[in-house]
Amino acid sequence: MFALILAFTIAADTLRTDTARLDTTGLRADTLRQVEVRADTSLAVEKAIQQSLERQRVIRIPTLGDILDKYLPGLQDRITHPFAIKERKRERKHKRDKKWLQEFDRRITFNELLDAAVKQQQLEDEAARRKTEIPND
Repeated sequence: MFALILAFTIAADTLRTDTARLDTTGLRADTLRQVEVRADTSLAVEKAIQQSLERQRVIRIPTLGDILDKYLPGLQDRITHPFAIKERKRERKHKRDKKWLQEFDRRITFNELLDAAVKQQQLEDEAARRKTEIPND
């Protein structure tokens, strides 16, 4: 047990002498180097933030492609890919087919016409019956 305590005290003494050395007066002195801080130097983080803010202030001038995409979408594709005839033909066909399908969906079927006629006849019959009834005054 005594050997264990002696080993710990020796280890602690060696650690203390490594980090702090005794100066000539017998007092402990710090062994770290002295660092000089100047007010005019800035940190790398501050520089990065400043550069980011400067980049945000730059006004971006839109390119011709940006303007074309904004006002005439698809035109730039036609200019840059003039031989995409099959794709454009397919797009026109799909557009035409979609239009026909929408018109077909809007058409009224025979059953819907028949139901509307029956309802109209029922309303007319109800109105005629009300006219022929004698009021209970």
